[in-house]
Amino acid sequence: LGMWCSSDDSLHFEFVTVLVRDPRTQKEDSWHSYIDYEIFIHVSIKISPEILWTCTIASVRVGAYFRY
Repeated sequence: LGMWCSSDDSLHFEFVTVLVRDPRTQKEDSWHSYIDYEIFIHVSIKISPEILWTCTIASVRVGAYFRY
């Protein structure tokens, strides 16, 4: 998985590993059930938490469009 990150007026393409663990269905008997899970992000470079957080939020917002 790769992700584009912008910092200090430069654009970088970095490789990351995303692990999804422990999926659990919440409110199974409800019409509005959802899956709760843990996400671990491993990057191959040294990156500041602020930049990683910004890129993660952007990825989550893009993924939100694929809900059904």
